[in-house]
Amino acid sequence: MVRRAARVDNRRMNTLAFGGPQAGPEDPLGWIEACHARIEARLSTLARLEAHHAARGADAELARAVEGIVRYFDEAAPHHHADEDLDLFPRLRRHALARGDGRVLAALDEAGSAHGPLEAAWDELRPGLLAIDAARGPDRRAIEAFSSAYRAHMTLESDTILAAARRWLDAGECREIGAAMARRRGIDASGRAVFIYPRT
Repeated sequence: MVRRAARVDNRRMNTLAFGGPQAGPEDPLGWIEACHARIEARLSTLARLEAHHAARGADAELARAVEGIVRYFDEAAPHHHADEDLDLFPRLRRHALARGDGRVLAALDEAGSAHGPLEAAWDELRPGLLAIDAARGPDRRAIEAFSSAYRAHMTLESDTILAAARRWLDAGECREIGAAMARRRGIDASGRAVFIYPRT
């Protein structure tokens, strides 16, 4: 049973080889939630790097996992932050101001101000991941700090911001947000549901 559990865990290391949650411009809030799910998948893979390195070293499977994580946070995460900062948050702020909802306004302030520090934290974590080799494993403390900050951020967005967005945004606003998100990624906004980002 121990060997079987280990094999399952090793297969889970390479989660980035497959597509993630699907969503498209027609459901921008679902798209943002799916982005969160894909970020969580990368954070979970980050947490498994140390054990994998201890058991197998810097093998090809670990290298593929690191490559997928780096690609995601280099390319996809900035788009996700822009979706919120440029398209979702301003519209939601107008609704919150009109309703006098201080809780949502505070959440928008906190979430918006977190994007810069999260990107800076990634810039600090990235070189250590790329430097992993047979003698040097991942930095557990740096990974835990990065993951903890990202998860707290996503919880705030899911519990307060996206919940308010689903209550307040009308169909026209959602179409505008979805179209902007699609343009940011070079996706035809009139197309069918698509993967949020290319499969890695």
